Parts: sequence; C-alpha cells; structure tokens
Amino acid sequence: STTFHPNSSSDKDNTSKQNPGTASFQEIEQRCTVKGERLKTLISACVAINLIHRKIVDGQDAFKLPKASQQQLCRDSGRFFWGDYISGQVDAQFYRRMADLDETLITGNTSDHGYEQWFESDPQAARRYTEAQHNGSLATGFALWKRLPQLAPLLFNKNKQPDMRILDVGGGSGAFSIAAARKIPEAKAVVLDLPNVITVAEDIIEKEETHVRDRLSTIALSATSPDKWKDIVLDASFDVVLMSYVSGSIPATALSGLYTNAFRALRPGGIAVIHDFFVDNNGRGPKNAALWALAHVTVNPEGMGLRPNRVVSLLSNAGFVTPRVDDLIPGATQVIVAKKPL
Repeated sequence: STTFHPNSSSDKDNTSKQNPGTASFQEIEQRCTVKGERLKTLISACVAINLIHRKIVDGQDAFKLPKASQQQLCRDSGRFFWGDYISGQVDAQFYRRMADLDETLITGNTSDHGYEQWFESDPQAARRYTEAQHNGSLATGFALWKRLPQLAPLLFNKNKQPDMRILDVGGGSGAFSIAAARKIPEAKAVVLDLPNVITVAEDIIEKEETHVRDRLSTIALSATSPDKWKDIVLDASFDVVLMSYVSGSIPATALSGLYTNAFRALRPGGIAVIHDFFVDNNGRGPKNAALWALAHVTVNPEGMGLRPNRVVSLLSNAGFVTPRVDDLIPGATQVIVAKKPL
C-alpha cells in the first residue's frame, strides 16, 4: 500500500519516455510515503522476490512491474487485484497474531476465541477482514462456478439453472454469490454469515448492478448455531449449499451439525460444496495449504486439521453420497462436491 506502481495508468506521467512503464528511484520516492534508505531497502526486497523488476538504463536504476504484480497488486487491474487481501487481512491481522502462535499451540488460548467473538467484539475488524477478502474471493468464485458444471453436470444442466437457489454459508462479502449471480442467469443466492459481516456484505451487494443485486439476499446467523437454522432456513429449499473457507474457520465439534444442516436445506439431488485449504490425505502438503492452516490456529485453535478424507467421512455421516474432490487454487485449495440422494 506504500509503494509506487510504475506501470499503472494513473502514474504514466512519471515514467520515462524512452522506457515506457519504468520509473527511476527518484520518481518512486516522489510518490511514496517511504523515503530514502528505507525505500531502497524495501525496493531491494521486492526485486529479490520478483515483485519488481530492475534494470540499468543510462547508468541508472530503472524499475518496472512484471505482469503478475501489475495484474494482482495494482488496484486498477480489475478482477485479478487482491492487494487488499494481502495488506488488509494477511498483514494487518494475521501476521500480528503469529506472535502468539506458540502460546496458542500449547494452551489453545487466543485473544478472541474464534471468529465469532472477534467480529462481535470488534465491528471494524470484521469490516476490514471482509472488505480485504472480497476481491480475492471474487476471482476464486468465478473459478468455482466455472468448475462446478464439470463436477455436478446433472445439476448444472442449462434447463435447471434458471431455478437454481444457492445458500452461501459463511459467505463473507458475498463474493461467491455475486459471482454466481453474474455468471448464472436468474440464479438466486442467500449469503449467511455473522451480523457484523453481513452489514459489510450488504454494502458491497448494494453496489452491484440491479439485475445482480435483486437476486441476492442475506441472513445474519452463525454457521455454528445449527439449532437456530431450522427456524430460519427452510428444509429442502436450495439446490446448492456452498461452504467456502468455513470448515477450517469453526470448531471441529461444529462441523457435523453444519453438514447436517446443509443436508436438510438441500432439495433431493442438490449438492454441498466444501471449498477450503486442505492438506492432502497423506499429510505431505501442499505447502501453502499447510502453512495457512498453521496460521489459522491463531484464530480458530479448536478447528479441524482439514484433509479431504476427514471431511468426506463427515459428509457421508450426514447422508451425502458420491463425493468428488478436485483442486481449485492449485497448490492451495480444494473443493469437495457431495450430493443429497434423490
């Protein structure tokens, strides 16, 4: 959030005419809140991990963003941008919690005792977390809805899509529901999450175009309150119950109740979709999923160490059949699709 983006459209007046898309150190310093030797150190670190490219032009350093950085870290790049997630969630919230990781691993104690207490006690933290998650989740949401017809072809038959109803449990900003409403004509989605998260989701949904916004609604309810669902979520009323980044974010003891509620909420032939950071059944990786799970202990110390076979077993106990497991974000997340029998 402090660095200068030499390739971005708003900064083209500062680039060298002889070398479009590049900037000198002096040009970066003029536009950056970090100055002098500290900025040089920061830029060197970014060059070392290929976030910025460096070359020599007329005997001077010239810096340029590689395509990946320009797409993913510059706000004007469109739907590929996820810089808010890195700065607003990973850096501002999770890195600070890692200082307590050893204590949490030994005792199981955290400063907030899980997402529910954290967000209930600090609405601003809930807003920052939810807004930071949005762009990254939106891109992943589009990838998910593109993949699901391959995993559940009968449900995603074009003749059935206009009637599709989606329950997005722990839906956060509503990104996955927004992606569904944009991609699947006439599909309707309900975002279910904690009250302080739903407030943010409603603000985000309000900015969508009318034909998308009108097919989205919200429910302020905890995913860990299965006893309250039956009075709010009607049985056999949805075709898809999506649980993205939920299974690893709630206590392990709440998972059976969550999947049972998903089963009840689905029409016969409907599907539960579990998307999360899974470690492979052999426990050997992938690395990014394993490291994220470790960091997540600082928020959810009573959570399950997610592996596909453990979740499939719980889904089967809830009544689901024909589970399918596939990668979604390579090297990081997987998706499990299981069906409610006809």
